[in-house]
Amino acid sequence: LLHVSPIYEELLSRIMEKTGERREGGKRGALLEVAVELGSEAAEKLVSEVPWPEGALIVGIRRGEKEIVPHGDTQILQGDYLLIASSKGCFKDLNVRMRELCHARPD
Repeated sequence: LLHVSPIYEELLSRIMEKTGERREGGKRGALLEVAVELGSEAAEKLVSEVPWPEGALIVGIRRGEKEIVPHGDTQILQGDYLLIASSKGCFKDLNVRMRELCHARPD
């Protein structure tokens, strides 16, 4: 209708371009959902304050029954579920790094 690419498709294309990946045969990115635990590096911070790994695109936050479209000034709370988009090429490393950011650090 408007002859424009869907926003997440466009953002994913930019991520893939930055990481040097090519889209083959309609191959798309991957989505990851990670719970934010009490005591994690991401808990109680603003989205803009978290050192997100390269290739991560935070596309949503689920807080109880509420779905939130995050902005830089959105606070991440313990118990939130983050929905992250990435290219398939960096998914494995991204998965490890996101769990480090969102899971509680042992004392």
